[in-house]
Amino acid sequence: MVDKVFAPKVLFHNDEVIARRGAQGMNSITRDLTRYPDDPRREGDDCGALVRVVQGQRMLFTTPQTGGGFRLYVFEPAPSQVARYVGEITLKGVEVWARNVDSKGDIWLSDGKTIYRYRFKGFDGKGNPIYDLTSPDRWSAPVPFTQIMRLKYIPDTDTLYIGGYTAEVTAPSWGLMGGILARYDQWLKGNRAPRFAVTMPKDDEGLFPKEFDVAGDFVFTVMVKPTKGKPAMVHVFRSDNGVKVGVMVPGPEVGGVSGWVDMVHGIHALRTSAGDYLVVVEEDFRGKNLVYHWRPGILRAAQ
Repeated sequence: MVDKVFAPKVLFHNDEVIARRGAQGMNSITRDLTRYPDDPRREGDDCGALVRVVQGQRMLFTTPQTGGGFRLYVFEPAPSQVARYVGEITLKGVEVWARNVDSKGDIWLSDGKTIYRYRFKGFDGKGNPIYDLTSPDRWSAPVPFTQIMRLKYIPDTDTLYIGGYTAEVTAPSWGLMGGILARYDQWLKGNRAPRFAVTMPKDDEGLFPKEFDVAGDFVFTVMVKPTKGKPAMVHVFRSDNGVKVGVMVPGPEVGGVSGWVDMVHGIHALRTSAGDYLVVVEEDFRGKNLVYHWRPGILRAAQ
């Protein structure tokens, strides 16, 4: 079981006793404004948090609620849980919606038409990450996309997942993950033919999902507003063929209630060593996150 959940400013600890209560307790604050008074998290709009362990070093990448790039932080040596600010990476003059950090620490961004990869080059003598900001890898949006809204690259399998719009499937509103989800195998080897490209569901107001994440054998997408009256519905698709297998919705543990999911990176998924899945969904309406613990084979029928 995963025992830590990171937010931009704090660390939550999920021990066995707290987990049985269906809640998490705050364990640490990851900023120290006395020693690092210039930390942007003092008054910043950091909403999303990604943690990557690269060359044995923990790094924190924070994001705004909507468009923008990454703020980068490096954790101090254990047992400290403080992460110090080391810089930002974004696309200048662009409201970046498609962004992610892969397991090797490479940063992926898109302006909607072009995909950029900023390769992680290691750490300097002061322990700061090195990125080549002047010559990123660049690729044009692949068929069938006319606009890229989200992306996630899996280095272990050289697989790129893209959410976005096409000439036929256009945007009903701003800031969504897009109406088409596609998977591209052997991306770095030059393949541009999607393994699958599937149309995303819409909620009761005609909006496509806000965000997606990939873990193990599945892709998880989350809606902005209620679907068939059910808030924050998570749709689950197979990652090998895009076939939908079911949905997740807030249960009686939270009164069946959730607010809108209205931030980029509003869903995170992880396959545990036991083969089951943890899915964390934004729920700012009542000041929490929803956490689903799922074992494949136990899921509501596809809707």
